[in-house]
Amino acid sequence: TWGDFSLNRTGVHKFILASSGADGVVKLWASADATDWTCLYTIEHSILLKEFKREDPPQVYALQFINHWKGIAQSEFPVRNNILITSSDDFIHLWEIGEVEIKTSENISIKNDYQGIQVIRLVEVMSMNFTCLDDFGFGVTVTNVTTAGLKTTTGERDRSELNNAKRHKQNFGGERNPQNIIYVFDASYNAANGLLGVALSDGSLRLINGRGICVSPITLPGNYSHFTSFSWDLAGKHLAICVSSGALVLLSIELNGSSVKPRCNAVLNGGHIQGRPLFGAAFCDELVLSWGVDGRLCLWDSKSNGNVVAPISILLANPAYPLFTVDIFHFDPSNSEDNDSSKKFQASIACGGGQNGGFIGIPIQLHDISHTHMVKQKNA
Repeated sequence: TWGDFSLNRTGVHKFILASSGADGVVKLWASADATDWTCLYTIEHSILLKEFKREDPPQVYALQFINHWKGIAQSEFPVRNNILITSSDDFIHLWEIGEVEIKTSENISIKNDYQGIQVIRLVEVMSMNFTCLDDFGFGVTVTNVTTAGLKTTTGERDRSELNNAKRHKQNFGGERNPQNIIYVFDASYNAANGLLGVALSDGSLRLINGRGICVSPITLPGNYSHFTSFSWDLAGKHLAICVSSGALVLLSIELNGSSVKPRCNAVLNGGHIQGRPLFGAAFCDELVLSWGVDGRLCLWDSKSNGNVVAPISILLANPAYPLFTVDIFHFDPSNSEDNDSSKKFQASIACGGGQNGGFIGIPIQLHDISHTHMVKQKNA
């Protein structure tokens, strides 16, 4: 996850990158020129959750930089704050990013690589714990995992209560999940509507406002699959939800003050192999891309309605190259500040996946789609 360019930083902190792994460790990296990177900060989630006495390191599936979280110090003026969202098993954590002078390590679970100079420091704003959907507040509890965390008076429960909330409920994951942990599979904040969406292992997607209150839980009636991932459109009015069964669900979000009403518009089937999970989706203007373990990259109409049995196009179909992540890059010289007419339009799709990943990571494929854009412009 890349840091947003609008975050307030200069010099060595001009570029900031966050990385995470299956060991529960999140690292913040900084660079002045995007070539030489230095690790500035390390968060050990396994130490933060040591009171729960879990056998395996916590899984970190969500990372996002935010500079406009709505709900903290609300006023009539636009809110500016530097926030990093991380996840660990059944928790979401909000960390405020700042630059302070550190002389000694103040928290054994959060390590700095520099002493006595201006460095990056992360301070917990609040954390959210997820339990069964029929618990109080749709199973969302605002809490804290460090002494610096937000102190709450409503809905706060101690560690034993959080553990007891998971008992005597449907066990998700069977014997592999004896503690019945409701894992965070994906989380994404939308700046336009101020909502945080969290996809969980119990098959629910919970929409949460800036104060940590679940304003709308989303489930699929009669569907025992879980949501693997989801994506907002830029306006925050539509959601594309990936299902482990291979379907893609399109929803619209109606906002009326504090009221949030999701509505299912379409269920997209046929493009991906039935029963093979999707790993992600992304809105591209009026189109939606989806990808998954079947190695297919499908293109859909974002304004579809009802049950759709085939995509507009299957752009890629390689079962030997499962797609874990996809990103889109484009450069339009007409929107450039330097007005250099010699520069051409560039558009690429980056696909990460495959089955041959080694110690250096997974292979990346770059697909040039600039010509496709040019043809579209001429036809228009």
